[in-house]
Amino acid sequence: MMVNIQKEIRYSRQIMAFKNILDQFDKLDEVHRILVLGCGNGLEAGYLHHLLGAEVHGVDIDKEFEPWGVKYASLHNYDGKRLPYPDGYFDAVYSYHVLEHVQDVPLMLTEIRRVIRQNGFVYVGVPNKSRIIGYMGMNDKSLYRKVRQNTIDIIKRLKGEWDNALGAHAGFKEGELSQMLGKHFRQAVPVTRYYYSAKWKKYEKLLRLLETLWIDRVLMPSVYVLASD
Repeated sequence: MMVNIQKEIRYSRQIMAFKNILDQFDKLDEVHRILVLGCGNGLEAGYLHHLLGAEVHGVDIDKEFEPWGVKYASLHNYDGKRLPYPDGYFDAVYSYHVLEHVQDVPLMLTEIRRVIRQNGFVYVGVPNKSRIIGYMGMNDKSLYRKVRQNTIDIIKRLKGEWDNALGAHAGFKEGELSQMLGKHFRQAVPVTRYYYSAKWKKYEKLLRLLETLWIDRVLMPSVYVLASD
C-alpha cells in the first residue's frame, strides 16, 4: 500500500482526523461515495479509500495522477468550473486546502452543493488567514520551503496583498469560511478544534488552554468547517 512514507504519514494523519470528526458528528456511517475536490496527484484519494472504505472520486485541473492513486480511486481532470457529476451524486465532498486557490469561490460552492445529495455534507479545510505562522506541521516539506513560504506570507501582509485574489496563500478566517458555507447549507460548524485534537493528541491540554485564552485563532495554521443540511 505504501507509496512514499512522508506522504503516507501526512495524508493518513489528516484523513484520520477527518474520520474522527465524522465519528463525533455521527456521520461516518453515511459516507459511501465521496468526492475529493482538488485531489492533486491522487494519492490522498487513494488513502481516503483505504482509511474510510468508501468509493472515492477525485478531480483536479491538469494533473498527472499517480498510478497507485488511479488504482484505488476514480480520478479525473476537469475545467475548474462545472464538476463532471450529476446532481446529488455524492454523500460527501472532501476539500482540503483547495478553496483558497479557486478563482470563483461562490460558483465552486454552488457546484459542491449541487453534487451532494440531500442530507449529505462537505468538509472544508483552508489556511487560517489570521495565522501568525503556517506550514510547520507538513512533514513532507523541507524546513527551507517552510521558512521561505512564511517569509513570502509576511511580505504579502506588509505590502497589503494578503488576499487569495492577489496571489497570496492567505486562506480564510474560520468565521468567513463558516459564513460562505452557511449560504448553501443549513449548518456550518467550525471543527478546527476537533481536527487538531485528533491530529495532535499529545498536546490536547495545551490546545484547550490556547482555546480558553482565545489565542488559538492566530496560532492554528488552518481552519476546518463541516457543513450539512
